[in-house]
Amino acid sequence: MGDMVGKDGADRKGSRPALEEINDIVTRRSSRQRCSLLPRTASELFLFLLCTSVCLGICSSFNPPHFHPARSLIGRMPSTGMEKVKIGGEEVSLYNDKHFVKIRDQMGVRPTSLSEDSFSFLELNAGGGKGGSLMQFTRDGALLVKQLSKDDHDSLCEHFEAYCNRILQGHGRASLLARIYFHFYRPKDKRNYVVMSSIFPPEKLHTVFDLKGCADDKIIREKGESIPQVHKRWFMVHWLVSEGLCDCILPSSRIRYKQGKTKSRQVVFNLLPQDCRHVVEAAREDVKVLKASGLMDYSLIVGVIERDCRHESGSPSFPPGGIAGQPYVVEEGGIQRAYYIGIIDFLQGWTFGKKVAHVIKYLFAPKPISTIKPDLYADQFIEANDRRFQPVKSDGAEHHDEHKKPSTRNV
Repeated sequence: MGDMVGKDGADRKGSRPALEEINDIVTRRSSRQRCSLLPRTASELFLFLLCTSVCLGICSSFNPPHFHPARSLIGRMPSTGMEKVKIGGEEVSLYNDKHFVKIRDQMGVRPTSLSEDSFSFLELNAGGGKGGSLMQFTRDGALLVKQLSKDDHDSLCEHFEAYCNRILQGHGRASLLARIYFHFYRPKDKRNYVVMSSIFPPEKLHTVFDLKGCADDKIIREKGESIPQVHKRWFMVHWLVSEGLCDCILPSSRIRYKQGKTKSRQVVFNLLPQDCRHVVEAAREDVKVLKASGLMDYSLIVGVIERDCRHESGSPSFPPGGIAGQPYVVEEGGIQRAYYIGIIDFLQGWTFGKKVAHVIKYLFAPKPISTIKPDLYADQFIEANDRRFQPVKSDGAEHHDEHKKPSTRNV
């Protein structure tokens, strides 16, 4: 379970490159990543086949009761009497909408925000994220329509009430969780989807961090440029050996990605004292809800836009994010930075597949790992979060607070 909803046609067309870059950020996996999953040498192939055989042996002994072929693909089935609405010109059925409508009302989101002029199911792309789910931003970049896996759909059906109650606290400003506005079933492909806010604005970001408080922390964008995610898989014996001896024989893309991971583990974000306090407290309360719901593997995503104000008259302005009250703006050394912060990918439960993945990562992946029990993951996440957000020096804080504009996104 990371910004996400008009302008006229010309403006939309001009904003596509920026939206595509944001789409790359949210999906967080390039074609190079998918290729990196495949063994390329004899030793890699041997280890891959060995581990696959072990996993298949474990899975074959797992016989879930009351197996239903359709439900195994899409999760809990839609019921009769569900409310219906049109999204992208198609009639869809809404799950638990008496709860989600409260979030839409609070943020001013209407079904017209997802008319045929704003979104089409024909534009859905395999994002390459978890499970390769289909997803697509609306044409103004403010909303994301995403196909749910069976596990994520079942998780949302089970925990929607706790999630909605958390989002509605503090007039929609208390939580960092990405906002879900619709949870629906699409009859045309018999799949389940969500419509959610983007954490980031459509504007190009300078830096983007994906942080879990473990060895999976990474930089997705740096200095306005996307960083290819070149993973070291457990079966890449030559990479395992070379990284232990000398990085010089590794591909330059892997070296850059590895440097970004190291930097992301050490990064500290300096915010105004009141903003720092809000982020830390909001994350703690969010994680408390996720922990109680048995969810794990979520990410804190941080996007940064920078403005050089040393040679400009007046204060730079920043676009609002998808969460009310953002961005958090602070000035350091004549550079103003706007921080957009949210928690994404928070529907993952402690499933059988995750338990198998835990064994594999425990044996082969660098520590600390992300695939651990929800209570341990929550503690690990909060400990890292408390460390990486720090208040700026008090001198000048009041002066810079005037640059922070309240941000709400009415659609």
